[in-house]
Amino acid sequence: FYIKQYEVSTNLRAHIVLDASGSMAYRGRHDVMSKFRYGQYVAACLAYLILHQQDSAGLITFDRSVREFIPPRSAPAHLMRLLHALDKTRAGKESAIAPLLHDVAKRIARRGMVIVISDLFDEAPALIEALHHLRHQRHEVILLHVMAHDELDFPFRKWSLFEDLEKADDRLRLDPALIRTIYLQNVAAHLKAIRDAAHKLNISHVLLDTSRPFDDALTAYLAQRMGKK
Repeated sequence: FYIKQYEVSTNLRAHIVLDASGSMAYRGRHDVMSKFRYGQYVAACLAYLILHQQDSAGLITFDRSVREFIPPRSAPAHLMRLLHALDKTRAGKESAIAPLLHDVAKRIARRGMVIVISDLFDEAPALIEALHHLRHQRHEVILLHVMAHDELDFPFRKWSLFEDLEKADDRLRLDPALIRTIYLQNVAAHLKAIRDAAHKLNISHVLLDTSRPFDDALTAYLAQRMGKK
């Protein structure tokens, strides 16, 4: 009688999904880059890391529709195609993230990893339903939730003009002191809803503050990969 022991190496197919909607163009007062620029750097680093591991990386960019869909490839030269696509993309239009994630779930036929880089500015119940769809397709999902420090802390004190970056004519002048408490409560409730749903669905959710280095995003990816070994 003989016992044969062997390992089978499988190639990961990772889809990096980058939100290029107008809200991602926001840059905090003390931040060195916008949320979108931050997301571009994170996406580029992850693409390099995935390809360096001899896995396959692809890219999907979107606003109100999918703007770029590059299927995963493992060839080293594929990195330049991904970087070029990232470099030419600009944040600008209105978006509804949940429908786009449903679209992504339908487009990706083979099981893989889906890494979403977004500020997740959409209704929490709709987002959670879209995450269920991705998990139903048996994809591993990592949520890299990008927010500016101003959005998390709301440091404004004087009367200010607030502008919707996705709707050019939507502006409102108000006293921040009057809305700070309810704003922070709403943000906390939104984050909790997404975090709790991610936990139940076995999805890695990482909140990335653009005032901090993006090492947290790479750490989250590596932790997820090590957990699957």
